[in-house]
Amino acid sequence: MIPKFMAEHPGIELEIIEEGAFELKRRLLLEELDLAILIEPGESYGIERFRLIEDEVVVAVRPNHPFQAKEALSYRDIGNEPLVILNDRFMLHHQILSEFRKVQQEPNIFFMSGAWDLLIGMVQELDVISILPEPILRFHHADDIKIIPFDPPMLWDVSLNRLVGTELRPVVRHVHQYIVHYFQSYWPTPAR
Repeated sequence: MIPKFMAEHPGIELEIIEEGAFELKRRLLLEELDLAILIEPGESYGIERFRLIEDEVVVAVRPNHPFQAKEALSYRDIGNEPLVILNDRFMLHHQILSEFRKVQQEPNIFFMSGAWDLLIGMVQELDVISILPEPILRFHHADDIKIIPFDPPMLWDVSLNRLVGTELRPVVRHVHQYIVHYFQSYWPTPAR
């Protein structure tokens, strides 16, 4: 979306800050950011959310992994497996740990990283499993990875966020509308 926006709007300069959800939300609440794209469940006080994507978080294994024949998995099923997951700068990391706490199990974390492609590569090369958003696996064309959903499903929610009650400058309003329209038009699972 960003290269397309820049090509269509050469007069608008975007300042993009790549941080985890906690930091982006903090900066949004302090009015240091106009907009923030966040991955997290639920509502946040003082922040208006516009859902862009709702999809699932899944387990990723090698095709020859013992779990490859499973229709679905639970956190209890995978608790003893060596896990490669996103690090604590990502909201998904905290969601995963929370799910393990709910089933009173300590996860066997083998490796953590902020790079999704590294985690996918580790699943392809090692006898480990990962927990990742399903669209990321589609985006990386990871055909040699078996994707197994959770039962019950674990949702992955991406939203465009702004402060409640703030009047957006015209250029920010235009960027906001562009982002929402882009995801409604081009993402395989349109925003609801």
